[in-house]
Amino acid sequence: MNHEVACLVLASIACARAFAPDVRIALRRLLSAGVRAGTATLMEHQRPTHITDRHSHHRGGER
Repeated sequence: MNHEVACLVLASIACARAFAPDVRIALRRLLSAGVRAGTATLMEHQRPTHITDRHSHHRGGER
């Protein structure tokens, strides 16, 4: 039984090393997509009045 466990562990390690670059690339793409989606969501939820208020402050309060 110990020999089977050792073989399974070694095979798992070899498999992990073989697929590590692919997993790394997939995770990087997934995280990038999440950041882009989060940024787009934040941009959609920004209040346009906040932007105009900031600009009116620089003009001395005029609109």
